Amino acid sequence: MVFQNLKNHDKYDLSNERFQAAFQFLKREDLEQLEDGNYPILGEEVFAMVQSFETALEKDRRFEAHDIYFDIQNLLEGEERIDVLARSSCEVTENPEGKDICFLEPKGAFSQMLLQAGDYLILSPEEAHRPAVAVHNPMSCRKVVVKVKL
Repeated sequence: MVFQNLKNHDKYDLSNERFQAAFQFLKREDLEQLEDGNYPILGEEVFAMVQSFETALEKDRRFEAHDIYFDIQNLLEGEERIDVLARSSCEVTENPEGKDICFLEPKGAFSQMLLQAGDYLILSPEEAHRPAVAVHNPMSCRKVVVKVKL
């Protein structure tokens, strides 16, 4: 599933070589056996982060957004809820210098996306998202986040 506003249709080309390289990486037969860590795909243009984590209650997770990269969040194991809303419907609460992340407080309604093993979600810089929310109870998960530079 790709969630996006139609006004951004001409802004991004999801069929470009960077996205093609990202999905080639996600189709690796050994993807689930990769150790946690960072994996270069096309240098700083495209790279993957394999992560193991525990989901948490909604109140313990924050919304975030990125300026430079799309996220392709691909769940390998477990079950995770990712909340999504327009970044313009949020107020920035923290913006760490030198990092492509800011944290936000939502000021509007958000969508809840349930990811199970094998599901992915593409998030653009216009979308704030709150990942790793527990669906029922906190649980262990593994996922690959591929960062694709604009």
